[in-house]
Amino acid sequence: MKPTASTFSNDDHDFLANLEGTFVGEVTFQDPTLSSYNKKDLNGSKMQNHFIYEDHFLKQEFEGHHQGEATLSGTGFIGYNQQSSKFEGFWLDNQINRMNYDTGVKSGNCLTMHWNAAADGQAPKKRKSTTTVLSKNEYQLDFYQESESGEEQKTLSMRFKRQ
Repeated sequence: MKPTASTFSNDDHDFLANLEGTFVGEVTFQDPTLSSYNKKDLNGSKMQNHFIYEDHFLKQEFEGHHQGEATLSGTGFIGYNQQSSKFEGFWLDNQINRMNYDTGVKSGNCLTMHWNAAADGQAPKKRKSTTTVLSKNEYQLDFYQESESGEEQKTLSMRFKRQ
């Protein structure tokens, strides 16, 4: 069931609808400060996305295994705020000690979200994610963060294929 026009446009809903379903992921860590992570990892991870509350929000549930050992589990929500004309998201997982709240805009087949977050004991850094719909059966999620010099650096790439 699609939301009413008063919730968000069909274009915005259709973008999120492309992400609905169960996907298997291939993950590549690209953090230049962690050379041991510059490899594919968390392969076979699952992302399950489904609409809730009369299709107003997309709920995301992620489960993967880091280096074949520790389980990484996370849950997020994303929706469109008509008052601000922005997408809003909320994410938490078992590897962080905070809740991430992000906002962003869609351009074409790409949604770009921004937030500020700090790793344990560090000052907050600007962060960004891009979700690019590649086809009806595939999307890519890339993460970036502000480096010590203030430049943006890619830290993580996740390519999901529909199961």
